[in-house]
Amino acid sequence: MAGKRKRSRTNHRIDGDHEGRKIADHSNSRDSVVRDALLAQFYPQVISLREFLISKLPPSSKIRRKKILSVGKKAGSEIDQKLSKLLDQTLVGVSKHKGVSQEERWQQWTAFSQKADDSVSFANQSGVGIFSQSEIVDFVIWLLFSKGRASNGWVKHLLCQGFQKDISSRSVHRGENAGSSIAGVLSIHPNSHVTSIKADPWPQVLALMGKEGERAMIDLLLDCGIYLAVGSGHGTYHQLSGTFDPLKVLDSLMKEAIHWVIFNQWHPNHYSIRKSGLSRKKIEVHRTSPLSEIE
Repeated sequence: MAGKRKRSRTNHRIDGDHEGRKIADHSNSRDSVVRDALLAQFYPQVISLREFLISKLPPSSKIRRKKILSVGKKAGSEIDQKLSKLLDQTLVGVSKHKGVSQEERWQQWTAFSQKADDSVSFANQSGVGIFSQSEIVDFVIWLLFSKGRASNGWVKHLLCQGFQKDISSRSVHRGENAGSSIAGVLSIHPNSHVTSIKADPWPQVLALMGKEGERAMIDLLLDCGIYLAVGSGHGTYHQLSGTFDPLKVLDSLMKEAIHWVIFNQWHPNHYSIRKSGLSRKKIEVHRTSPLSEIE
């Protein structure tokens, strides 16, 4: 009698959750080149956005976990389908947490948003969304500048492009819409990354997490790189948030031949870096126009 066949397991399991394994199996076949051959060289862990959100839930949040897993599984509204696509096709590169403790970070957020404690949460109120998401993004920008990472007033983070630390009283040309509501930070020119991550469907991502939403979103923006799938192209991504060093990427590409294309808008140019796995191991770096919209 033949032995009982064992079910194979994926490497991207979430807390033994069966649905989590399904998510990983679906995304792994499509994104393995970028996930394993490229991003894994820069991040200890690379997972989908849906997996990241689930990993931020406490074990007791079974109903919330099921709700996140169910998004997009049935015919729903256009925003639900857009949200489902974002959850499954977005890659999150998770870095090791550095700097202040999680508790200190939360205290800073509480002070920044002028909340008494975490029981008063915008994510728990009706009409959740845009204001809370916008304020969280502003807090992340403020914290990145306040952590002493600014070089000559600038921070090498995509959400900080177009902003400068207000280190003097000299007159600064701000442009038509350059006023900043972030204390100690000047807005020099618009930042499309900030605009995008404040807009739909990101407020819905925040609401999806319930009372854990604010902590999860802050951790996502501060500790991770966010890569959006571009159109239906295989292995093509646009970096929405996080730090980026083109020289490190090129150095990595010199070490092994892989096929990939990755986009990043690093002001003022848009870079398309391609590595071909041909025998001559050709590397191409192109300057292209910024992506105005990602389907």
